[in-house]
Amino acid sequence: MRTLTTLHSFDSADGANPESALIHATDGYLYGTTTARGANHDGTVYKFTPQGALTVLHSFDSTDGAAPTAPLIQATDGNFYGATSTGGANGDGTVFQMKSDGAIATLHSFDGTDGAQPFGGLVQATDGSFYGTTYYGGTQSYGAIYKLSIGLGPFCESRAPFRHGGNRRYNLGNRSEGRDKRQL
Repeated sequence: MRTLTTLHSFDSADGANPESALIHATDGYLYGTTTARGANHDGTVYKFTPQGALTVLHSFDSTDGAAPTAPLIQATDGNFYGATSTGGANGDGTVFQMKSDGAIATLHSFDGTDGAQPFGGLVQATDGSFYGTTYYGGTQSYGAIYKLSIGLGPFCESRAPFRHGGNRRYNLGNRSEGRDKRQL
């Protein structure tokens, strides 16, 4: 038997138009974004329990970004990272970091020449850097691929195996169960 249960209906005060996928974070909560409304009408970041209890963590105010369309990621440092498609210092979108308490830090404001409107999500590569794309901007105005390094170290390392040839790679990130090192 299939059963669909509505866990929460947005009411404008807590945001509207959730376009991005949810993520299941290491603290057990589900996290997501809305592209509109909230306290400042520029979208929200929220967390909720699997039972549906929702908490708004941040309401964007255009200066720190607006309309986050991409899903959040939880990086190896345990913080959340995402992008807003508009707003920021130049109105062309931002990349931001969010602590688990909802405190937002703008890491980059796009200015058109380096890209604009980062609709797609971020990925943290094994070198610790974040990579993403923008819909517009760049040198030809048809979008850009960007890399943002903020000093997070790599989360994979190579080790010589015991009595065998070749190398093995180990995941050092906190996304594996029990925070142990898992052989890839």
